[in-house]
Amino acid sequence: MKRKLITSVLLILCLLLASCAVAAPADTEKQSERTAENTAAHTDAATEAPTDAFTEEKTDPATDKITELPQTEPPTERQTEPPTEAATETPTTEPPTTEPPATEPPATEPPQTEPPQTEPPETDPPVTDPPAVLVRSIEINAPSTTVPVGKTLKLTVTVKPDDADDKSVKWSVSSGSSYGRIESDGTFTGVKAGSCTVKAAANDGSGKSATVRITVTEPSDFEGSGTKSDPYLIKNADDLKNISKYISKKGLYFRQTADIDLSRYSPWTPLGNDDKEFAHNYDGGGFKITDLTFKGGELNTGLFGVTNHAVLKNVVIENVACEGELGGMSGGLVGAAYMTEISGCTVSGELTGGGNLGMLAGGVYGTFTGSPFSVKDCRVSGKLHASSSNVGGLVGEIGEGTFSYEGEDDYRKVGTDIIGCSADVDIDGGTSDVGGLIGYYYGGLIKQCRASGDIVTPSGFCRGGLVGQVYNYAEICECFATGDITSTGTGYGSAQCGGLIGKAFSRCKIHDCYASGNIECASTWSDCQDHSTFDGGLWYNYRNPCGSLVGMLQVISTDEKINVYNCYATGTVSVPNACEEELIYCKGSLIGLVYDTASVKLIKDEYRVRSSRDWNETYYRDVTADMMNGSMIEKLENNYCVSEFRDYYTPQNYIVRNKNQTARVGQYKSLPTYKVVNNITAEAAAKQSTFAGFDFSSVWVMTDRGPALRNVR
Repeated sequence: MKRKLITSVLLILCLLLASCAVAAPADTEKQSERTAENTAAHTDAATEAPTDAFTEEKTDPATDKITELPQTEPPTERQTEPPTEAATETPTTEPPTTEPPATEPPATEPPQTEPPQTEPPETDPPVTDPPAVLVRSIEINAPSTTVPVGKTLKLTVTVKPDDADDKSVKWSVSSGSSYGRIESDGTFTGVKAGSCTVKAAANDGSGKSATVRITVTEPSDFEGSGTKSDPYLIKNADDLKNISKYISKKGLYFRQTADIDLSRYSPWTPLGNDDKEFAHNYDGGGFKITDLTFKGGELNTGLFGVTNHAVLKNVVIENVACEGELGGMSGGLVGAAYMTEISGCTVSGELTGGGNLGMLAGGVYGTFTGSPFSVKDCRVSGKLHASSSNVGGLVGEIGEGTFSYEGEDDYRKVGTDIIGCSADVDIDGGTSDVGGLIGYYYGGLIKQCRASGDIVTPSGFCRGGLVGQVYNYAEICECFATGDITSTGTGYGSAQCGGLIGKAFSRCKIHDCYASGNIECASTWSDCQDHSTFDGGLWYNYRNPCGSLVGMLQVISTDEKINVYNCYATGTVSVPNACEEELIYCKGSLIGLVYDTASVKLIKDEYRVRSSRDWNETYYRDVTADMMNGSMIEKLENNYCVSEFRDYYTPQNYIVRNKNQTARVGQYKSLPTYKVVNNITAEAAAKQSTFAGFDFSSVWVMTDRGPALRNVR
């Protein structure tokens, strides 16, 4: 029975394996063959097993031994096997089992399947990389080429072209490596004083590189590196004093960061002198410097003594003082400034000195080579006591500039310009060239400036509420002065005073200005002298002119012009004259005198005329036309004088000389000023309609006291 059961199970397994082989698709022909071989093997094993491999075993219960049963062939036909003895001994009987006929499983070959036909994938043509973009140029960017020992300097590079594949560089110190070192990020550190060369080389194999020379300086006394982007910081009096150690260098930058009291360093030793000029940049930052005191008798006195190609800005000095009388070239900020830019500075205090004295600067000078420099937006206040010439509330002397002139209306200047400045300084003393703003002005542009201090002087020439003397190629516009002028001298040359300008030389343009100060002078001569001699009266008189706007206009060349227009004055002029019956006096007009040294009359026979006593009109001839009918005055119009005086004649002087200059005679001809100057009343001065030709849209603004300049602070 067991044999039949085993045989049946094997047959069923073979049938299942065969059907699985037929149903499952073959992946490859080789796999199908392997499946068929396995199926046949299983079928053969199932058929041969009952004969060769299986033997029925029986256990004898009496002996507990296993006895082999005789081997029998499996039936080939369906039959019912009679029950065995072992089966009859059991109380139950098994139902007859009908076995299915033993049949060979059909030999089925696996279906022949061809492998799928696959086309090769489409591929793009091979891609080749574009050629590398190499570096073509390198530029090193250095915020400074100077660095103190122990300080660092950050260097960067600009690499071209912008689309270079590799823009990195390798930094090195190619020469002088003992003076500094550089990191891979371009940070340079000074090691010891000296110079070295830093190199940046491209890493892409292009061979491109760049170099820069770096100077390592001794360790600094200040914070910062002294460059424009990282200036030396001046925090206290010691720092300010230590600048003196750097005077021999040039081009450094200093910036004040706190208020500074200089009482510990009194009297102060100026920074820079004739031997070692200050040639750096100092920014006061608007912080105060107090208790600045100078020693008397010293030349070139100031916070800075002598500067050259320097910049001074935003410096504030309060209550500057001096011990005794200062020497020449003295000022609160700087004694003598050559080719120096000064801007945004403020100085107040009281100074006593000789010549070239100013509250801001003793002297400011341009250059004959044509470099432009200026003083801008500076304010001064206080008192000046002077014993010599060139004294100004702001600057004592502006000199040595180069100026260009092209065409009749072109007053371009290259020199020192004064723009947007003011002076509220009283001046006591000064022999000549004394002005509320500038004492002596060689030339340039003065624009939108004002002065309000009073001036009291003894004998001397050229006192002006704004400028004492303007020499040569100058333009003064949109300016005013309000200070009074008093001249106490009674001798020769004791006047020449003007409410705005004491004396203006040729080719001077004065426009859109006004003056309101009063002028009071002592007698121009002690008595009424005999006018018939060369040394008498008239010659003296032209030396002492006074005018409410300009004391004297002087022409020194036939190709030079005087322009005075769109101006007015309201001050009174009081100059007693012992010869009141004469027309030749200086009193109460806008312009005191037009002095013409260009209109020369030559003597025909130099041997016949030896002196003024031999003078005879037969022996000379005119070589220039009358001033009013000629070209000496180019534009004298739209000027107004608020005065109650009678019509005034301004004297016009002619010099007569012989060929050898051995004989000369002063001859006068009255210029009727009232014909070119509008004398108006105070009531008329308060009306805008009175001032025809004035630009009230951009220059002037009308007030209840008269026109005012809108752009002057």
